[in-house]
Amino acid sequence: MTTKQPKVSIASSIEENGDVFHELTFANGIKRTVQIKHDHALLRRFVENGSKAKLLAAANSAKDTDEAIKKVDAIHAAFKEGKWSLVNENAEPKVGILAQALAALKGCSLEEAQAFVAAKSRAEQAKLRSTPVVASKIVELNVAAAEGDDADADLEAFLAV
Repeated sequence: MTTKQPKVSIASSIEENGDVFHELTFANGIKRTVQIKHDHALLRRFVENGSKAKLLAAANSAKDTDEAIKKVDAIHAAFKEGKWSLVNENAEPKVGILAQALAALKGCSLEEAQAFVAAKSRAEQAKLRSTPVVASKIVELNVAAAEGDDADADLEAFLAV
């Protein structure tokens, strides 16, 4: 079975004057830079597309219609406040559980572990997650994160005989 490899990675930035730069690196190493000027004729279409994608992603990640409505309302409120993201807005960047586990196992910084994970394909990341020592550390981290969660107490009460 072959694993689908990403064809391109992209890093984007917005300059002080409003110009947008996308730095693309293709799987074969070739690089391209796409610049969108702040006064570009299609800028409003780009804004429409990006905000639409953000709203759709939020709604489609919901379990049901009621949750989708709540998520869309929260994104809309965030937009009004000048925020793009609802998660970790004023905190450190989100760190994946795999990077957390690797950092804990190696005793290195989260940044070093994140860089290591980012350089791996999804298939390689999945293989790392399934390694017994890493899988065990992930379970340990998830248990620690869930301590004090009322859902755990409800589950324990339900399972109690």
